[in-house]
Amino acid sequence: MNKGNIVGPAFKEPFIGPFLQSVNPKFEEYYAKWKSGPLSCVSVFHKYVFLGTLVHSKGRALTKLDYRFVVIAATRDMARKVFNSPAYVKPCVVDVAHKLLGADNWVFLDGPAHIAFRKGLNGLFTRKALQSYLPGQEEVYRRYLRKFLKVTEDAGGKPVPFMPKFREVMCAVSLRTFCGTYISDEAVKKIADDYYLITAALELVNFPIILPFTKTWYGKKSSDNVLAEFSKASAKSKVRMAVGGEPTCIMDAWIKNSFASKKWLEAEAKGLCTENFGEKPTVLSREFTDYEIAQTVFTFLFASQDATSSAATWLFQTMAQRPDVLDRVRKENYDIRKGDIHAAVDLDQLESMTYTRAVIRELLRYRPPVIMVPYAVKKAFPITDTYTVPKGEEWFINCNQNRS
Repeated sequence: MNKGNIVGPAFKEPFIGPFLQSVNPKFEEYYAKWKSGPLSCVSVFHKYVFLGTLVHSKGRALTKLDYRFVVIAATRDMARKVFNSPAYVKPCVVDVAHKLLGADNWVFLDGPAHIAFRKGLNGLFTRKALQSYLPGQEEVYRRYLRKFLKVTEDAGGKPVPFMPKFREVMCAVSLRTFCGTYISDEAVKKIADDYYLITAALELVNFPIILPFTKTWYGKKSSDNVLAEFSKASAKSKVRMAVGGEPTCIMDAWIKNSFASKKWLEAEAKGLCTENFGEKPTVLSREFTDYEIAQTVFTFLFASQDATSSAATWLFQTMAQRPDVLDRVRKENYDIRKGDIHAAVDLDQLESMTYTRAVIRELLRYRPPVIMVPYAVKKAFPITDTYTVPKGEEWFINCNQNRS
């Protein structure tokens, strides 16, 4: 097959070039590729492949270095074509993700195992469930907004970097939603910092072997710490739900449903009467270990942490530069609360904030929080009349093309 040509380096130093790029990847290098044309390519040091053991006097393992060919889709039309071609491509993750998230993490499951796991999560995101999480989220926002006012006051009104603070508040809101009050305020700050290190370890191009003091090494230590914290939270929730506590977070609701499911399934298996059991769970799920619950919470938070932090930062910055927009958003907020800024709101009221929702959607278009998405090529993909991407290679899709 004549695959054609695209923009790329004419020469790549054997081993050392891709090796150094993987140890210290630079965004500027990828941005330069985006600017070079609709399609461009890089070759990156991807992973070690262990072929076996070479028996000789020094007893060394025989290995092969694998170089991955990566195609960058830089334009909006090219990105859309990739996104709309599931027959040719599929989402992928970097190799080290399995080491940080856990090779047995539910996001890596497939077939019946994945379906059974996801089934246990379905009832946690119903409209009724989402409504129950709002009071806790509101409490977190108020607490952090008071902190933000104090930061500005202490700085005498001068500009202060707020991105780290937005990361923390978004992490705190997520933790309150998923873990309730089982995570201390001190742990929230530590987890927010840990997620920053985990994100750095999962950059699209990184050295795939975990060596001391590299980004992946710090990321693995951080992920272990976060998983341990979430496992302890799950254990606390199980104790509280076992004595009849009411759910106040996703973790509580999940565990309470698994307890009720176990009771129903055991009774039905034994042919016992279930009339006095109360309402039958909508979804009958199996029991989950503390570690499985911790892994799941970990992945949900990881999937949103960087994107929400970026979106929050751009939203505050953009509205500070557009006071007319800020005034309309503030007025709409006051209106649904009937002038009382401390009044509680429900989902119907939030969804009625037409202008606020439009502002957020426009912000996501103007400043996409996710600028690159990795895809793997499942079979030879004729992306243009002159170029076909080989099977097994990867795409980096540039999502930052809709600004005007």
